[in-house]
Order: sequence, then structure tokens, then C-alpha cells
Amino acid sequence: MEKIIADTEYLEFAEKVIGINFGSDAKAIARIVDGRTRAVCVFEAFCEVDCRIHIATDSSFMPISRAFIKHCFWYPFVQLKLNRVTGLVPASNKRALKFDLGLGFVYEGLLRKGLPDDDLIILGMTREECRFIPSIHRGLQDG
Repeated sequence: MEKIIADTEYLEFAEKVIGINFGSDAKAIARIVDGRTRAVCVFEAFCEVDCRIHIATDSSFMPISRAFIKHCFWYPFVQLKLNRVTGLVPASNKRALKFDLGLGFVYEGLLRKGLPDDDLIILGMTREECRFIPSIHRGLQDG
């Protein structure tokens, strides 16, 4: 049975998987299946129009569900009414880059030497581009 839970207690899971420490403003949404944490989406670095988004998963076959993804985008775009979200992906992490582009993120740039041993690819998604929220929340007419 799947549960989607918003709770900062899941930040530690994401920090271990991704290998970074999140700021004090970080929020988390977790996907729990049969009592096990399968995926955690973290939001941080909030400002008036944007936040950074990170997704960490375990190594299970299906760590992410469509319901989980919908929750991950509902929070920043509908609940917080942000204009966009930003993702930073290590250039060497081709799997994460492919996943994010498949979600609809758009390549926006490169932070050369953004990590001690890698570059960071900057990805963004605007509320209007997000196919995981109803069109009325994207500023589009339902239809």
C-alpha cells in the first residue's frame, strides 16, 4: 500500500541518497510503500517565485509513482503558487538528467565546477509547463 507523506523527518533519507545537506528551510514529501521509504522529494532555497527541487529514491524497481510525482509538483505550483522550480543535476548523472528531462524540465545552463569534481546542469520547469497539475492551475483554460 502506498502512502504519500509530507514530513521533514524524511530529509535524512534524501541527504544520504543524494549526498548533500539541505538548508534549514527544506521541506520533504515521501513515498512510503509497505512501510519502507521508496522516494523523497525535497524542496529548498525558497524565494518569492522559485525553489530548488531534488528527488531521491531507493534502488527498488518502481520507486516513483504518478501519484507521488503529482504531489511533488502540486506543492510548489499550486499550494505555494511559485512560478517555477529549479533542479541542479551533476553533469555525470546521466540517469537523473534523462529522468528530469522526461518529466518536462528544460535545460537552462551549466554551472562549471559547481561541485568539487563535476559540473552542475541547471534545469527548470515553469508552472505553465508542468503537465502534472490541472491546467486551471497552470494558468490555462480547462479543455
